[in-house]
Amino acid sequence: MAVFLPIRSLFPHAHRQTVQDAFCTEGKVRVRLADASGLYLEVPSSGSKRWFWKYRFDGKEKRLAICGYPDVGLKEARTARDDARKQ
Repeated sequence: MAVFLPIRSLFPHAHRQTVQDAFCTEGKVRVRLADASGLYLEVPSSGSKRWFWKYRFDGKEKRLAICGYPDVGLKEARTARDDARKQ
């Protein structure tokens, strides 16, 4: 079971902030913190945090693991998503 929470509702100034550890704690379900254009931070019950980009190719939904959090912040994850979209 996944829970989707928009980052903009949690962080009104998300373009100026990074995702805070307070919202990325371990839980019993997989949590997905959604950003714009298919980018989201997934936090499974194990507690690892990874950025993913969800997109469609040939009518099928795909997802690309971009990088781990907190090694890569929101700004860098958005840049990686934009670079992957160009390819």
